[in-house]
Amino acid sequence: MSNILIISAGGTLLKKQSGDHMEWSVDISDLLPKTHDYKWDIIKLYDGLSASFLIEDVINISNTINETSHTKILVATGTDALEEIAYALSLLVDKSKSVIITGAMKPFGRDGYDGRSNLTDAINYLTQHQLAGDVSVLFDGRVISAARVYKQHSTALNAFQSWPAEKTFLSGDKDLSHKSSQIIISGINFDASIAEKLNVPIMYCHTNTNISTYNFAACDGIIIAGMGAGSVPQNITDYIAKNTVSKIPVIVSTRCVNGPNHADHIYTGSLKKYESRGFIVNAFNGLSALQARVRLHLELTSLLMSQTKNRELLKTWKAKTYG
Repeated sequence: MSNILIISAGGTLLKKQSGDHMEWSVDISDLLPKTHDYKWDIIKLYDGLSASFLIEDVINISNTINETSHTKILVATGTDALEEIAYALSLLVDKSKSVIITGAMKPFGRDGYDGRSNLTDAINYLTQHQLAGDVSVLFDGRVISAARVYKQHSTALNAFQSWPAEKTFLSGDKDLSHKSSQIIISGINFDASIAEKLNVPIMYCHTNTNISTYNFAACDGIIIAGMGAGSVPQNITDYIAKNTVSKIPVIVSTRCVNGPNHADHIYTGSLKKYESRGFIVNAFNGLSALQARVRLHLELTSLLMSQTKNRELLKTWKAKTYG
């Protein structure tokens, strides 16, 4: 008989209509399958909208997983932030654990409510498979690697899809990196109080991007979601290269939901154009802007856990790690 830890962390799964508004009032224990193939313990960490998640909430989930004696864990959470939650857990969870992440796309009581079936599928998958070291997302009968999941539709039951697992013809990479850097060590409990103080925003590039919109002096790191294969408007590139890259890590990613953040094999010199000016590109290749932001935020947290936050430390770390 499997012994499963169920971490309840809000989301549509536990939401239902009450009068003219929605509330999180469903008890997850009432949704679990009534079989004798497993027993469970439930920890409730969060109620409400996952769009309101903070990085410390995600770290709280990972720390809970790493500290428990359970080896099979089900994380039930919201779909708004699930891409980021899943990727963070793929970096942080102890490799001795087996983790399935699920939730619901429709609220309780709506026709087609998928919360109960997703929970049942997730528990069946945990009880029937040997999954040590695996963190996965399960929705609509599909199991997807937590490191490769993305949300391709805002409301569909099959909203979550997987990044291509193999090399694609135009990728230019034999292995798009979904690995953590050496700073991220699975199984280490992160200090949420440090993470919450760090500011690592995403700057989405678009036509008429206005540099004055952003206060880079308040940032500890920046992810630039470039157009296409990491293209950044020239005025933005020049400004950040002159004023910012020497102070904090600046990552060039892509605003596309998947694919490489540079295509130097097609656009000769496109990688050097940024890295020669102090931007970090290739070390984060293959990560979406959301994933790149999660990883950089966690790397900075790891760096500063036993240090005093200061800019010189960030500069030294950047030069050592990506120089």
